[in-house]
Amino acid sequence: MAKKKTRRTRTRKGISKDWGRKADVKVEYTPCLIAIPSGTCPVKLTGCDLQSVRDWVIALTNKKPAAHTYKPTVYRYWVRNFYDFWTDEHKTVQENIEKIVKCDIKTVTDLED
Repeated sequence: MAKKKTRRTRTRKGISKDWGRKADVKVEYTPCLIAIPSGTCPVKLTGCDLQSVRDWVIALTNKKPAAHTYKPTVYRYWVRNFYDFWTDEHKTVQENIEKIVKCDIKTVTDLED
């Protein structure tokens, strides 16, 4: 008959009472480049014409945390919340986004006119 192993208890590696965030610690956003966002769009797209799309892009850019940079794919991705892929409106909005957003967007001044 095989000898039964004795079980060793785990050692405690730290004090668990300080694992939470302190009350005076403020969480800052880590700078990152976002290509595909998560969740639903925080700003409603009102129309598919150039001015509506421009206002929507500016509102989204103002709403994001200052440390984040958005790739143009972020704006194209969120259009799916408002229009179906096969519609003419979706195609029009995508074309307007390509006219407005040509590079990575950190602030509103990065947008093309």
